[in-house]
Amino acid sequence: NSFCTLLVMSHEAASPYLTQPGQAFNCTELQQQFFGLSARDVYALLCKRSGCDPVSAVTSLLPDKSGVWDTTELDLSRSYVGHRGVVPLTELCKLLHKLQVLNLCNNFLTNKSVWHVCKMATFHPTLSSINIAKNDVSWTAGMCVLELVTRNPVIRSVDVSHTLIKPAVAEGIAAQIRRNSLSGSRHHRRGPKSTNHPLVIRQRALKRFFREALAREGSSDSRLPRSFLAEGYKEILRLAGREKEVDQRSPSFFTAFVNRCPSETVDWELFMLLVMIEEPIVDVQLIEKLRTAFDKFDAENCGYIELADLRSILQFVNDVEPTDTEVDSKLAFYAADTSMTVSWDEFLLLMYDRGPVVGEKTALLSATPIARPKAHHR
Repeated sequence: NSFCTLLVMSHEAASPYLTQPGQAFNCTELQQQFFGLSARDVYALLCKRSGCDPVSAVTSLLPDKSGVWDTTELDLSRSYVGHRGVVPLTELCKLLHKLQVLNLCNNFLTNKSVWHVCKMATFHPTLSSINIAKNDVSWTAGMCVLELVTRNPVIRSVDVSHTLIKPAVAEGIAAQIRRNSLSGSRHHRRGPKSTNHPLVIRQRALKRFFREALAREGSSDSRLPRSFLAEGYKEILRLAGREKEVDQRSPSFFTAFVNRCPSETVDWELFMLLVMIEEPIVDVQLIEKLRTAFDKFDAENCGYIELADLRSILQFVNDVEPTDTEVDSKLAFYAADTSMTVSWDEFLLLMYDRGPVVGEKTALLSATPIARPKAHHR
């Protein structure tokens, strides 16, 4: 109809990318950009942006009703996508929030095509199986796939058979996929196994303290005035058995302590970090990145992640392979081992400084909030 025609025309001149390759995305937020259009309409639009014709096999697999994005499988093994058709296809996949299987076997893909597939799949929330078999792709594509399966534990199957990818690279991919599959199956075999480290116990007590304050204040948005940080500081001293030190803190100290907060109110995460970590400011972008990492490794929404995945988590967060020392340092933070699990709160406190933990793990804040090379925790 004319309304849909106007919608399509308004999008035609835009970039072929919904988000830049390798950039994290949210399927639901991207869907909202195409209100009133069907998945078929959007695919045709993306093809036009990329200067190629829609592949009829892709079109036939997509819903033709606006607002419906529930496709779970795209089996294109009997069609021809080609390297030009990969960009609109991978951009379309960013909108399909339930997609689990992408089969591009024997589709004349190039190394660049596989690169586009991997950049999309790295951040896709549900895609778990990819088939690029029988394509003339080589070492470059293999390394892209290896990076993908290392960074995204949701990926449990990648078929690279009958390609030019070297056997050693293919075996590396297969080994990581086995680890991904094992990590996923562990969630079905056992529940959370948390540590009882003093830091964790204090954190739990501090969260009860925060929730009780929310109840007293009748807060509807789970936030408290930032002035409550001063009460949090007093409480963490009390939990550490050092409540007598409260009288040693001057009014100017508490003013400076509260003024570290970047906003007028605090939610639980911000409150916890400002009270438990000795830093003058809080890196909000880092918190968001850690939340993304936690959600990715807690793919089944169990509410915890396993420390057996710690090496992969560190690589995902820091974009570099961690050393054994870094992994051991993080485990030592909670006196934990790889059989244990951490909740989101525990994970945030563990990972916030990104590097190896140095110094006394249960150190309290000094008298004045100052910057530190690494975050020291109470």
